[in-house]
Amino acid sequence: MKKVLSTVAALGLIAGFAASASAADVPQTSPATGKETPAKPTAPGVSLFSVTGSYSVAGAYLSDSTSPGITTAGRVAVTTNNINNTVRNASDAFYFHSFILNPVLKVNDNIQVKADIRLADRHIWGMNDTSQAVAGGRNVDANKIWMEYDSPIGKWSIGRTPSGAWFHNFMNSGARANRIVYTPNMLPEPFFMLALLEKQVEEDVASRSISAIRASDQDQDLYLVHVGYKADMGTSVLGYFLGRNATAPVASSAPDVLTSHTIKFYGKYDIAGFKVETEISHGLGEAIAAGTAADRDIDNWAGVLEVSTNIGAINLGGFYFYMSGDNNNTDKEYNAALGAGGVGHDYNPFQILTGDWMGLLNGDKGGVHGSLVAAGGLSAGVHAVGLNASMPVNDKLTLTGTVGSAWADEVNITVASGQNDDFGWEVDLGASYKLLDNLTYGVHLAYLNTGDFWLAGNATVPGTETNNVYLLAHQLVMKF
Repeated sequence: MKKVLSTVAALGLIAGFAASASAADVPQTSPATGKETPAKPTAPGVSLFSVTGSYSVAGAYLSDSTSPGITTAGRVAVTTNNINNTVRNASDAFYFHSFILNPVLKVNDNIQVKADIRLADRHIWGMNDTSQAVAGGRNVDANKIWMEYDSPIGKWSIGRTPSGAWFHNFMNSGARANRIVYTPNMLPEPFFMLALLEKQVEEDVASRSISAIRASDQDQDLYLVHVGYKADMGTSVLGYFLGRNATAPVASSAPDVLTSHTIKFYGKYDIAGFKVETEISHGLGEAIAAGTAADRDIDNWAGVLEVSTNIGAINLGGFYFYMSGDNNNTDKEYNAALGAGGVGHDYNPFQILTGDWMGLLNGDKGGVHGSLVAAGGLSAGVHAVGLNASMPVNDKLTLTGTVGSAWADEVNITVASGQNDDFGWEVDLGASYKLLDNLTYGVHLAYLNTGDFWLAGNATVPGTETNNVYLLAHQLVMKF
């Protein structure tokens, strides 16, 4: 009999605020003359300074965790052993909060400087500052700072800008990157274009020296160009990514230079009452191996398709996503699209399988589950399909639901043979109620019937079986 695992993620409190800090820019009226003195800028040339931001505090309880502690808080224990008790699942409970400021310094109509300043970023309550750095819960961080310039030939964004995979949340882990982004304005409508350079790693020559060998240009860089077309039916975009990673030591067993080419297509359309959104990614390239090791080609695929329509007040939809795997690291190809980052931190179609803090297909807590990836580019990959629906009962109450399943593209990643490809099937139910215009309460109930893929190398261990997972979460959201 499968053990039933109950997981409860409790207490979600989110508070948002927006404020304008421009007191120095307010015109002053003389009490003696009644005349208004023009506003003085906060600094020479500055016409407007504004600040928006957010504060959030949340807590969670997990009755069975793979390894209790801050660095792995929330990870689901998908297996247990009922006979010899070799796997002992312990509970885990924690609180965390974030305080984020988003200032905008508008110099004139053409130039503005923006930032994302985090006074606390997922700060775990009860931990000291040193532990915060280990856990990824940073304190006081100028997370993003960049300038935007509307020039005669187009818009420029320069600095540490927001970054993501591309248009769709699939494979996206909203982060930051050091970029020069250019959006030209000379293309005729309805065409548009973007080009960027991203410096990912800057390596000092001496720091990468191996046994008196000196090599230059050991940086890691990314380049992107995309062209899009907007029509009445929707938007289509074709993008090309060029990545070059030369940071590996020249005398190591790792690839000496890895050059990747990624071709992506994005489409968002409204066709005969159906909303269709898709993104497809094809990775190509070459990993030039060190020494006498064989070079390996890159060849991987990933994609997502979402379709929805309205039937009266009810919205019905379906989705499918795929990331290729690779169960052979001795051939001449890297075929894996699914890596440690999983499906992306921002893509959560399922509450448990792809949910935050769950540690299965979402890599937001130190990487995906250990059964999914292994050294040498090995990866299980993923297929998933699901149906979802939402229905507003009235102007305050909305009900939601999702049902679907997922399975591996490749098996025998961490075991020699005999692994099952079934990740399991999941049912999610949710409701949100608007208490006030700016205050909403939500609750979610999720159930994962866990598949036998997660048994991995324990499949033959007596008494080892999968845990069926329950998740109960609720959240209070306030915005003003």
